[in-house]
Amino acid sequence: GDELLWGDEIEYGVFTVDHENKKIRLSLRAKEVMDELNEKEESHAHRVEGCNWVPEYGGWMVEATPNRPYSGYTTDLLRVERNMRLRRKRLLTALKENEIAPTVSTFPLLGAMGDDGSVPPTKVGGPVTLSDYIGDGIINPHPRFGTLSANIRKRRGEK
Repeated sequence: GDELLWGDEIEYGVFTVDHENKKIRLSLRAKEVMDELNEKEESHAHRVEGCNWVPEYGGWMVEATPNRPYSGYTTDLLRVERNMRLRRKRLLTALKENEIAPTVSTFPLLGAMGDDGSVPPTKVGGPVTLSDYIGDGIINPHPRFGTLSANIRKRRGEK
């Protein structure tokens, strides 16, 4: 019969912490971080457990999944937490000293800071989002995400 295969995903937000001014900002280094982590994964390919690092919509977001699916055996339940810890450990190696990566998929201050809240700063608005609060620069540079925004806006028929 069919074998049960399943997995999980964790979304991390990469943020820059300015301790001196007591501010937290979006770090738009997700692609750079993800590329570095995927390169490192290749050097660990001989290991049984590993991670996949994939893009998410925001230029500050990184998604992590296990490199192989879990099965229907109870022993795989023990792999889940171990793999989650492995992903966290590996992610921390790619962050700068002033960066953190909590497991969040949103940034509560997005659009509420008088600018877009990103590092580096991006101009608010743009042809993709047409937003009054955030800039196109915070979208992941992969073409799929800009196209997604444009298609949503087009279907809605408004900004």
